[in-house]
Amino acid sequence: MSDGHTRILIADDNVQLLRVLQTSLERAGYQVIVARDGAEALQRACEEAPALIVLDVTMPQLDGFAVCDRLRLISDAPIIFLSARAHEQDVLHGLALGADDYLTKPFSLAELNARVGAKLRRGRDGTGFHETAGYHDGVLDIDLERGRVRLRGQDLVLSPKQYQLLATLVRREGTIVPHVTLLSEVWGDGYENERGYLAIYVRYLRERLEEDPGQPVYIRTHHGLGYSFRGRTLSQAS
Repeated sequence: MSDGHTRILIADDNVQLLRVLQTSLERAGYQVIVARDGAEALQRACEEAPALIVLDVTMPQLDGFAVCDRLRLISDAPIIFLSARAHEQDVLHGLALGADDYLTKPFSLAELNARVGAKLRRGRDGTGFHETAGYHDGVLDIDLERGRVRLRGQDLVLSPKQYQLLATLVRREGTIVPHVTLLSEVWGDGYENERGYLAIYVRYLRERLEEDPGQPVYIRTHHGLGYSFRGRTLSQAS
């Protein structure tokens, strides 16, 4: 059984099947988010940060393969394809895109529930995001355990919100963190739609960290998705 707090996203354009899957997973104790096409699936994944995602392959707007490919830019949450497309090349393509499993229709609800449970027990952190403890490149030194930021050997004093935003990005270095996740974690409930706050604080951070805030090295914008913290390349660090 789930602990009752594990969110699962299921996306399928077959409304009847979607209801059956939702009922089955909710009875198993999961919180279920539903999407009826690929574009909605991508949006809900960005907004809700589910712990696991079940995708049909053939969907309107974006197919499941395209959704999986884009999701792997922002999350390592387990992805299970659920599809009538049972050809070997389809299965291999789905797994090559980063899916964790591929279940072909028809299937049993018991089998799906078993695979969902197995993926969630795999030792991931439950958020779907990669976590790191800090960053150091010889120019910028961020020690998240001590709460210290140094730039070119000098302590950098940040406001609590500036530091919290930076730490949230650094912990997920190399992945796109959705706007709604940053707003929820840094500002709390009720701020999920306040992207203006986020843009202002990102600008503040860039002014403190970047040599050229207009051409940022560390904090990157991903339009329509969110922000990411990226380390310097060898050429940038030299």
